Amino acid sequence: MKIKVILCVCVHAVDYAVVVKYCGTAGSWCVGLYCIAVTLWEYAKREVCGAKDLDHKLVERFSQKGIFNYSVLLLHPSSGKLYVGAKDAIFSLQTKTLTEKPLVIYWNVSDSNHVSCKNKGKRETECHNYIRLLQFLNETHIYACGTYAFDPHCAYISLSSFTLDRLENGELRMDSGRGKCPFEPSQQYTAIVADGVLYAATVNNFLGTESLISRATGKEGERIRTETSTLWLSGRCDPERAVVKAILGSRIVLPCVPHSSWSHCVWKFPKDLPAVNQRADGLEITVSQSSLGVYSCICVENKISCDRASYTLEVGDPTMGALCSSSRNYTVGISFFCLLLGVLLGAASFWGFKRFRGTKQTQIEQRYAETPNSPSSPSIMSEGMPLTEKKNGLNGHNAYANVNEVCDDARPIMKLAGAPLARCDESSI
Repeated sequence: MKIKVILCVCVHAVDYAVVVKYCGTAGSWCVGLYCIAVTLWEYAKREVCGAKDLDHKLVERFSQKGIFNYSVLLLHPSSGKLYVGAKDAIFSLQTKTLTEKPLVIYWNVSDSNHVSCKNKGKRETECHNYIRLLQFLNETHIYACGTYAFDPHCAYISLSSFTLDRLENGELRMDSGRGKCPFEPSQQYTAIVADGVLYAATVNNFLGTESLISRATGKEGERIRTETSTLWLSGRCDPERAVVKAILGSRIVLPCVPHSSWSHCVWKFPKDLPAVNQRADGLEITVSQSSLGVYSCICVENKISCDRASYTLEVGDPTMGALCSSSRNYTVGISFFCLLLGVLLGAASFWGFKRFRGTKQTQIEQRYAETPNSPSSPSIMSEGMPLTEKKNGLNGHNAYANVNEVCDDARPIMKLAGAPLARCDESSI
């Protein structure tokens, strides 16, 4: 935008000069507004390239009738082949000549898996094999994984023949895809192959509630994974401490909900607290002087602890909100201060600008008032000041004390400012 404005000033310099001439003292503002207007106009006029304007030699469209969900792409850097994973199919496209008929592998779900998926309450459209993972396993094979009707499976694709590897009995060579591939098309995941080993971050159960990160392939003894704990991958374990204000004698509940049904939570509270009632959704207490202080909720799952909630109980008006963050008031105060400071600075700048303009205008008026031959000062050529003879000598540059004296024989006299006054019997120009 800065470059655009500079070019705008250079190209339209003549127009700017005209604007400054007719805008007077506000010329600089007119220049800025004019430049912005011209820049926006030129920006609006620029051509936008749409899909119809693209060179069809550079952009090609690909689709296969009856196949949808082209969600996985894998490009071979040396050959330029693009491998595309879709629903029940995997394609091999030659990016240099997309007009050629692509190679395709159809990887459908078995009848038993399809029936099992529908019996689990899934829809017909969900009980297919949506390809979710394509990774180069080595120089000869691609490792492919699909949802396989909510029972993830993985297979091996030969790069030379672009076919699925099969066992000696003719069946497909497949591995379990649990912990490697999602169960459904909409679940998020990530995976990468390093040194021939697949590392994946996905879900490990049908419901999608168990997340894990694992080294999913390689030797059986070298495979590792995170603990079966939602605490590892379910947010922070350092919650912000909230301030709870309550009236003495009232009963309140401090919320604390476990991550999962396998975790249990314990509370830390003031030592002098009398009786407490720990519920499934939090801690119920009666507010008293001895109950004021800090409360912490710690949940434990598979010997892994995590702070779930932290509160500070104080005596105050609960109508202002049962839970309020201690940093919120600070943030609101800073925001209000910055707003007030901005208003004051703006007002001071406006006042200073107006004062400067007023002082400048006064100086200009005084300069014009002190200038000879101005309307505010009497001129030597004024009709109210007739030129006459100076009896003590010719009028010169010293003074005009006798200019109002009347000559005996007055005649029209012309005189330029600064020239000696003529005698009554002569005229000088």
